[in-house]
Amino acid sequence: MTVGQRANVRLSASDVTTGNSGMKTLTYDASKSTGTTLDKSNPTFNNVLAVGNAVRNNDGSMSRTLTGTPSKVGLYENVKVTATDAVGNTTEQTVTVAVKPAPPTIETSLDNKVGQSANVVVNVGTGIPDGSTVTLQGPNNTSYTGTVKSGKATVDVPTVQSGSYIAKTTVTLPKSKGTLESEFSAPVVSSPDAIVPVIKGIPADGLTIVSGDSIDIPVTASDNETGNSGIKAFRGGSLYTKGLAEVSPAGQDLDLVNVKTNADKTVTGYVRGSINKVGEYKYLISAIDGAGNPNAQTVPVKVLPTRPT
Repeated sequence: MTVGQRANVRLSASDVTTGNSGMKTLTYDASKSTGTTLDKSNPTFNNVLAVGNAVRNNDGSMSRTLTGTPSKVGLYENVKVTATDAVGNTTEQTVTVAVKPAPPTIETSLDNKVGQSANVVVNVGTGIPDGSTVTLQGPNNTSYTGTVKSGKATVDVPTVQSGSYIAKTTVTLPKSKGTLESEFSAPVVSSPDAIVPVIKGIPADGLTIVSGDSIDIPVTASDNETGNSGIKAFRGGSLYTKGLAEVSPAGQDLDLVNVKTNADKTVTGYVRGSINKVGEYKYLISAIDGAGNPNAQTVPVKVLPTRPT
């Protein structure tokens, strides 16, 4: 059974193997059961399940349905089921009922994460002790674990693979009663990074300078926040006239220089140079992220003969 989820259990008994005299009674008794629960309150299992009416079937067997919603994770021992046939033969079985934790929930999206590392947050719900274990299973039999703290566990995945990830919770019972595992969570499916990088630092309305002025502008290329695969290339192009004819004379060009990769996977550099000839130009700067997504930004550059007053 699973905590917090409605249980529907069918008990059945038959006398077929001993001559089929038919069944007379079928009883369920949890009044003397003993519980070992995570919160150490250790209640019995009595009255957790309601017992339905006995049903005599055409083949002489008998069945009853037990329904209810268990509220505490734990192991409940000494639950008794007793069957008596029509001539008075009685069989009693002592049953142990395990109430498992509810399936956890994976809170972290793995969209745009294939090929990257990820810290996957898994919510185990209420009532799960700190120190319990969350296991995250992924494609190709990969498996990673995290430790519960305040209802959640963070699982470090060094390299996200393409496919589904599922999680389960494992708790340790008091009194050396062993462990209980939840069912697996709903799957979270990973996908490759498909979002283009972002180029920052260029003024939104372009550059306006006076002929001969030096240009020195810091620029940054970064990958998107939801899938940081890093920047593979950050380049500056040539200077073009308004009609995209390349300008080649010396002294009329811009360059992307001092390009370096930072610890946070961003790449920084400087657009530097000078232009002596008055006119309107365009400068192309481009970036490609680690997943191969390209982005380019065209920068308008206006060169004036004198500084406006």
